[in-house]
Amino acid sequence: MSVVKIAVAGLGTVGLETVRLLRARREELKERLGAELRVVAVADRDAAREAKALGLPASVARYRDPVEMAKRADADLFVELLGGLDTPLRVALAALGRGKALVTANKRLLAHAWPQLSAAARKSGARLAFEGSVAGGIPVLRALELSFAGD
Repeated sequence: MSVVKIAVAGLGTVGLETVRLLRARREELKERLGAELRVVAVADRDAAREAKALGLPASVARYRDPVEMAKRADADLFVELLGGLDTPLRVALAALGRGKALVTANKRLLAHAWPQLSAAARKSGARLAFEGSVAGGIPVLRALELSFAGD
């Protein structure tokens, strides 16, 4: 069975819950997806404290700098949950530039940097997922991108 290594940037309310759910539902997700989802790195200003609160094992890399994590972490998928613009953009471009998949729920990032992000994803062949930033489960932007690309 394959393993998908995940790095999470931002351990605020959404980031903490994302990591908690990935760990709590590990077996269910493995069965449904046919792959093990393994959190291998987290980034936060107080990553050590947050990782301890989550009960993460020592094998999970802890970064204070999310950009450094995006440049160095051995992960297949990067989840950006920072909020704001400058740092999330640097995280996104670093991950996509390495050909790594990126998931973001950051509306501001998408609104301000969509051309850069989509170009970086196309150039490296990386997947860019963002449906969580648009009305939760309604993948409007993906549908528009795929369905109306020729119009």
